[in-house]
Amino acid sequence: MSSTAPITYRHLHNAGTSVTNPLRVIAHCDIDAAYAQFEMSRLSLPRDLPVAVQQWQGLIAINYPARAFGITRHEKIEDAKKKCPNIRFVHVATYKVGSGEEEGESEVGYWENARPETHKVSLDPYRRESLKILKVFSEHCPTIEKASIDEAFLDLTLPVRQLLLERYPQLDFEKRPEGSVKLDDPLPPVPSDWSWEGKGNVIRKGSAEKRKLGVDDVPEEIEKQKERETYTWTDVALGLGAEMMQRCRQAVYDELQYTCSAGIAQNKLLSKLCSGWKKPNEQTILPPDAIADFLRPLNFQKLRNLGGKRGDEIAKEFDVATVGDVWTISLDELQKRFGEEGGMWIWQVVRGVDHSEVTPKVQTKSMLSSKNFRPYITTWEQVLHWFRVLSTDLAARLTESISLSPGLWPKTLVLHARNSTYTTKSKQAPFSYTSNLSPEYITKLAEKLMRDLQGEKKKGEEGGLGKITNLSLAFNGLERMEAGQKGIEGFFGKATDRMNGDSNKKESSSKNLVEESPPSKKRKLETSSSSPPNPTKKKKKTERKPFFLCPECGKEVEIPSSVLPDEMVGDAEAVQAALTAVKAEHEDYHFAKKLHENEFRRGRGEEEEEVKPKKTKKKERERKDEEREERSGKKRKKPGDQMSLKGFFQKA
Repeated sequence: MSSTAPITYRHLHNAGTSVTNPLRVIAHCDIDAAYAQFEMSRLSLPRDLPVAVQQWQGLIAINYPARAFGITRHEKIEDAKKKCPNIRFVHVATYKVGSGEEEGESEVGYWENARPETHKVSLDPYRRESLKILKVFSEHCPTIEKASIDEAFLDLTLPVRQLLLERYPQLDFEKRPEGSVKLDDPLPPVPSDWSWEGKGNVIRKGSAEKRKLGVDDVPEEIEKQKERETYTWTDVALGLGAEMMQRCRQAVYDELQYTCSAGIAQNKLLSKLCSGWKKPNEQTILPPDAIADFLRPLNFQKLRNLGGKRGDEIAKEFDVATVGDVWTISLDELQKRFGEEGGMWIWQVVRGVDHSEVTPKVQTKSMLSSKNFRPYITTWEQVLHWFRVLSTDLAARLTESISLSPGLWPKTLVLHARNSTYTTKSKQAPFSYTSNLSPEYITKLAEKLMRDLQGEKKKGEEGGLGKITNLSLAFNGLERMEAGQKGIEGFFGKATDRMNGDSNKKESSSKNLVEESPPSKKRKLETSSSSPPNPTKKKKKTERKPFFLCPECGKEVEIPSSVLPDEMVGDAEAVQAALTAVKAEHEDYHFAKKLHENEFRRGRGEEEEEVKPKKTKKKERERKDEEREERSGKKRKKPGDQMSLKGFFQKA
């Protein structure tokens, strides 16, 4: 919600990026129908051609010309053809089953008649395009957080402040006559000729009916509001951020021919909502005085982290549907139901308050390559073949990550194997460093892990493996070498330089900004995350992983990052495989727990008898020790032989 507190010189000249600063500017940008655009660019297809990206028999991305016919994601191909006979279907890239490199086994390709039985989906081409887009973003903004393959948050706060000082020199504190103003004095009024014109679509105060008002759509409306509105420096900052995003989006189009949409607001929550407000190839700005009218009619479960079970609980408990409905619930009621921190978090989120920071993500901590088999595989030959495919995928992705972050290497390789009874077994081993990373190197270790799982079954044993319905290989513990490991890290750096050349980092400058003294203790309000509080976890997630609801214990069991890395959340096949594996493991837990409880109840008396011999042996050892000490003339003091205070004085 908007604040009436004055904006001061200190807010402008502060070198920090406080989440409560009224001049904070956060943008969210995502590529319009990303997978479809990537394929259209690869195939040089006309922009007005309806295109859908296909994964097996499902549709995972629809471009906007196809959406005009009412086609949606996950629709059947036959139904989509009926709605739009001239639609072009493009299957995602896959690894192909083959006996050698000539048949496509060693690299990703777009193969004819791709089938789940003979191919494995790969999103690597999309990841590469995503890196290109992020590179363009980085040329316009110093602080970027990749949210997924096709979207990112940009913190424009510092560049906007710098532009404010350049565009409006009267705001430069250092150039004012000495003693004429103080840091805590309010900034002068916004120039009377300033307006939203040319900035993009602006959500205005009074748009409670979800009207999208933009300067290009209804200029008369904007002009009328200009006459009766007084703009603030927050509005000006958001406007400058909008100008920067226009240039950034144009650069993406000029260099890569991709269109994207953006939202500009004061935090991540609101900017993400705005980026989807009007698409494609548009951007939307949300000024503080319009936040309430913008949020009021929205379904509150559309807000990030308020969907699913938590949203259902709120809706059922308080009989609410819209954000405006949730406003009627008092903070006290929310805290009684969801705890002090949980209630406060909900109360803030529905009012558009989000103090989570834009945090550049470090390299991923894990990588997963998974394959489901329909119905199953049973021979070593099949297993080894798919190990080569999975290893090729992991080798390519690790090599690419090393090129971006020299010194990166996984600690372990993990194998997961699921059988036809949905029982999943796993085995892991240290992944030793090699200067010659190859699919064969990974495959060799994967085969060893599989033999360990199978109890050293011989290669020629038919059916000895059972019916395997899923295999997955994962790198865990991906980290850069520490400073003390200069020898290895230096080797990594040299190897990467030979392959990719030296990489240079751009550093942002922030002249004329006052250094912010680090606070001794931040207020809880300023450090609150966009995710609901979870006292059992130290790190808070900004995006929730897929989960399933256990019918036995009623818990939401979430897929851990070790099984499903963040970058694989968009891979439907990997998500399904991970869900199946985690579900099977959780069911095994309940089975083992019940078995243990039953055995304990039946054999409690036997367990007590078994304990006694252990105690007897311990006493026997103590007795022998005492005999040895007596023979040597030393008296062994037992733990209980403590002399009392009275005894001490009597002896004295």
